[in-house]
Amino acid sequence: MTTPLILTLDSQGAPVKWVTWQDAVTYETKNAIAWRTGEMTFTFSGGVSRMTGEISKITTSSIIALKGDATRSRWNKALVGVSSKCCLAEIAISAPTVEKDLVPTI
Repeated sequence: MTTPLILTLDSQGAPVKWVTWQDAVTYETKNAIAWRTGEMTFTFSGGVSRMTGEISKITTSSIIALKGDATRSRWNKALVGVSSKCCLAEIAISAPTVEKDLVPTI
């Protein structure tokens, strides 16, 4: 049996990384999820409540968007030793041009 991996997104919908179901459950319990999507859901059972006798359960989706700036640490690690001028140049080069990429032709 394979362990399901959950895709995490930042709050704008950009992919961040794949996480284990344990990490996804942690995000659920900390109320760190902005929104959920994906066709698959995973439900995990925990212990039995002493007060109610019910089994605790938590459900997460196959794709979850994290609240806040989930990509901050990833980008900080990637930019160590890289000048901001270099990064701005790369963004400017890859930005779409209005005439060519965004205006539909009729």
